[in-house]
Amino acid sequence: MDETAHGAAARPGTLPQARLFNSRNVQSGVSVMVNGMPRALEGERNTIQTVVELVDDASYKNLRDMRISDSTQRQNSACIYLLGHSSSAIEETATEIFRSDQIFKLNRNQSGEKELDDYLEGQRQRAEILQQDLEARIRQNLMAGTFIFQGRPKAVTELNSGNLVQAANAQVQEAAEEVYHKYAEAPVQADGALAERFLKTERIDSIISKNDPLDLVKRDGGAPIDTSHRAIISIREYLEQHGTVDGRKLLDDFYAAPFGWSKDTTRYIVAAMLTADQVKLRISGEDVTVRGDVALNALRNNNSFNRIGISLQTTPPDPEAMLRAADRLLTLTGEQVMPMKEEISRTVTRFFPDYQRNYAPLATQLQNLGLPGVERAQGIQDSLAEILKGDASDASGRLGGEECPLYDDLLWARAVSKAFENGINDEVRNARVLLDEVQRLPKVGVLAILQEKTTETREELANLLQREDFHEHASNLRTCVNFLETAISKGCEGLQKEYQDQFYRHRQKVLGMTEWPMLGADAQADFANRIDALQVQVKPGLDGIRELLNHRYIMDSTIQTIRQEIVKIATEVAEAEKQEKETTATIALKPVIRSMQDLDSLIADLTALKSQLEQGSVVRIQFTEEKYK
Repeated sequence: MDETAHGAAARPGTLPQARLFNSRNVQSGVSVMVNGMPRALEGERNTIQTVVELVDDASYKNLRDMRISDSTQRQNSACIYLLGHSSSAIEETATEIFRSDQIFKLNRNQSGEKELDDYLEGQRQRAEILQQDLEARIRQNLMAGTFIFQGRPKAVTELNSGNLVQAANAQVQEAAEEVYHKYAEAPVQADGALAERFLKTERIDSIISKNDPLDLVKRDGGAPIDTSHRAIISIREYLEQHGTVDGRKLLDDFYAAPFGWSKDTTRYIVAAMLTADQVKLRISGEDVTVRGDVALNALRNNNSFNRIGISLQTTPPDPEAMLRAADRLLTLTGEQVMPMKEEISRTVTRFFPDYQRNYAPLATQLQNLGLPGVERAQGIQDSLAEILKGDASDASGRLGGEECPLYDDLLWARAVSKAFENGINDEVRNARVLLDEVQRLPKVGVLAILQEKTTETREELANLLQREDFHEHASNLRTCVNFLETAISKGCEGLQKEYQDQFYRHRQKVLGMTEWPMLGADAQADFANRIDALQVQVKPGLDGIRELLNHRYIMDSTIQTIRQEIVKIATEVAEAEKQEKETTATIALKPVIRSMQDLDSLIADLTALKSQLEQGSVVRIQFTEEKYK
């Protein structure tokens, strides 16, 4: 019931949203607090999250103070709490919705009787009507509630006195401006070709505004690029902290809070910094510091930019980065490597070609099994090819950053390959078959119960097969598969009993036919053998279920044929017996009855035929008047 009410409090639909500098939309995900834990409804990947919670009046103040404290924690800095008042009416309505909904769900497969169908439809409609009433009550109670963001409570009506959605949008607007407080440094949504056009401009001081929307180019006759621009300073400070970074990581980090810059905009800013001799690009193992074809191709689009390294031109070799690279190589190769650029490059040259060969089939294996990580596996091959260019001269920079996607990817690839060697691929195939086959079973009888009882397990198994770290959950995967196999076996046993019961019902109905006694002993034995041959015993499992479903059709069809044959034979027997026992009697009949004696004579003649009728004969009467002529 509690979950029903909270679910109605923030039903998935249009998410609360804001717009920054009229150029970027920011949406908040929506969650509800159920039993003290947030449960996502929609937009769970969004940076800003709105958590809705209904609280009874007695607990409201204490929980409000608790959420104010929670919202000041760093991990909740992008979280908006929306506290609303609960009530007994909400609780009761939610309970009634749950009850009506459960009645409908648990009995909808038992349709067939009009009164039951009408009752169940009434319960479903009642749940819908109550749901609308519940949502209206909750909206009203939320309007009397409080938004809490970063320690600051604010009444909902303070943001909008009559519209909950608009109030939520206003709160998200305030949150977005703080969460993405550095978006103002580059508040444009650049098009994909802007960096390329910027680099192609020969006289940079004459660049048109369309190709420089942030006004990074100075036109005062001094240095061509305004290196004091806040966007350039932010990227420079970032590179000072991180050293050489992959283009993909740089784009991702500046797309995230607190920046929120579009990736095309970030590439355009890097193009300006390259022009200003602020950064150097690491491409194919070589440093690129000038605007030329190589830099142009690298900055042309996000895909090519993802594969390059970026660093400040003035950044000296970082001993800590060398140590990190050496430690990572120790983990990857098992070799102790001196934290020196040449040693790191030499080790990479020795081992990474083997990684290329060993992990080359990984993408195909994942794709064939329908598992996630195909693009990641393909990206590993691209990254390995890049790091090996130029005798792996950029290896120390790529492997020595504070964060290293390639290192993480290689550990992942090694773990996945090991899992395949241990046979997890067979487990995955089996899981796929189970999920597909159970879903396709007829939703009737014990099979409907089987599907109902395995819903959560099948959902958990499907979720496991959608995770890139599926190999880390081999035990859970095996547990789910075992549970499904056990449930399927029990379902098969139930279906076997249903089949057996149906067989005996069919058999009794055939033996109880009125025509059955008219058959000869040989015919009865033949038909009984044909019926008994319809019995089947299967091995529990999916194959058994398929076999029983197929045999059920065969049984119904065969029984129908047998009944028709019995009726036909009985009819033929009756006709034959009728022809064999027919006798003829001649009775003299006066055309006119003149006395009681004449009538008694006729009755006596007819009464004499009773003995023949009692013996089963059919009497054909011929009347004649010859006696009276």
